[in-house]
Amino acid sequence: MKVLYPSVMVPKTIPKTTSVYSAKAKLKLVIWGRVAPSKGQFEAVQALKLVRAKGLDTELMILGPIGNAAYKKQITSYAVEHGFADKIHWIGFQRNPFGYVMQADVALVCSSNEAFGMVSAEAMALGKPVIATASGGTPEVVHDTKTGLLYKSGDIKELAEKILMLQSADVRTEFGIAAQKDSVRFTNTDYDKTLQRILDQAAAVGIQSKTEFTIFQDLLTGLYRQSETKEAEIAQIVQRHSEELQTFSDEYNKVYAAYNELSAELDAIRKTGLFKVYHGATKLKRGVDKARGKAKDVKN
Repeated sequence: MKVLYPSVMVPKTIPKTTSVYSAKAKLKLVIWGRVAPSKGQFEAVQALKLVRAKGLDTELMILGPIGNAAYKKQITSYAVEHGFADKIHWIGFQRNPFGYVMQADVALVCSSNEAFGMVSAEAMALGKPVIATASGGTPEVVHDTKTGLLYKSGDIKELAEKILMLQSADVRTEFGIAAQKDSVRFTNTDYDKTLQRILDQAAAVGIQSKTEFTIFQDLLTGLYRQSETKEAEIAQIVQRHSEELQTFSDEYNKVYAAYNELSAELDAIRKTGLFKVYHGATKLKRGVDKARGKAKDVKN
């Protein structure tokens, strides 16, 4: 089996952006991607607290769209409670985030489980050392202690320790150079070469296009059968809803017919003048009752 990694595009010319970090920052961290629990921004903030407690003036840039407002509120409240909210910089979504990433010293990837980890590969291509979770496909992207550092997802103390390991500019430079060299695996050029090599090897061992067609034919047949099953299910649902709609329609017609019948009867009554007779009798009765009351008072 051969693994063909996705190609990662990083622009050759990266626009400069105004620095978001304060001049006092000794170590500048960045974590970017959609702000959501699965991306682990809260882990980064918790680790930031531990690192700052060690006396290292560190700041964190959170770069990316807010995918979960409650999650952001949790992070902000935590930072405010522990007195370092001004050390966290919220940047939001950027079409071209690389100018902001270039401001940082270290890139954090705290996702609980990345399939490939595009952000890790992009940071490496920019020459940034990466600290990432040892889960999912990330260990195939970041080689621990060689092109970056890995930590156990959810282990805040270990993450803080790995951040402190990169407080030296010389160490960061060493990791960054190694990461950038290794990131060639994720370029378009390497992708094309690897794909061609795989196809050449397949042809060399006698894999024919007929075999490939049979594989896809089997796949398409399976998809077609699934489609037929879904179509039958949908047809049953439509039939059931049609029957329910017809029943409702019949009941509605009965009610509407009864309403029309009652309305016709009321119109007939109005034409006979019975309503006027009824209202006149009611008024007369009230007058008689009132007169009787007065007569009773006079008698008393």
